Order: sequence, then structure tokens, then C-alpha cells
Amino acid sequence: SKKFVSGEEFLFLGRYYKLKIVDNQDLPLKFDNIYFYISRRVLPDAKEHFIKWYKKKAYEKISERVTLHAQEGKFKYNKIKISNAEKRW
Repeated sequence: SKKFVSGEEFLFLGRYYKLKIVDNQDLPLKFDNIYFYISRRVLPDAKEHFIKWYKKKAYEKISERVTLHAQEGKFKYNKIKISNAEKRW
């Protein structure tokens, strides 16, 4: 389990990125392709902020691929839903 401390590494798209805790930041969690930055004020809820961020990024990446394959296969889809995968498909 994660501790959400400076220097801890988080996996994103096959690479690990270090976390930096910052004091002056508008967004709770930011990523700049070098580091994850989390605001000190949201540390008690850090896990939830990471889950929300990962879900958003997953939706973006998966939507791109689904749209591409739908166009190639000439089919339509209704929606894409990102869940916590607590149950099997």
C-alpha cells in the first residue's frame, strides 16, 4: 500500500514517476511527465485523488483506442465506463 510521501514512486504507462509534496498548488494533484505533485492540504485524501486522476487518464487513453477500433471495424459503441474493477467482467 502507498504511503504518499515525497519520493514514493507511482506507475503510469509503464514508467515510474516520483511524488513531490508541495505547499502552493491550485490543483490537488498534477503530473508533468517528470513528477507527480500533490498539494499538502489534500494528503489525507491522497488515495482518492490518485484514483480519480488514474480513472480520468484511463478514460482518455481507452476512449482513443475504442474510437480507433470502432472506425476501423465500422461499428458503433454506446459508452465507455471506467470502474474500480472490483468484480469480474
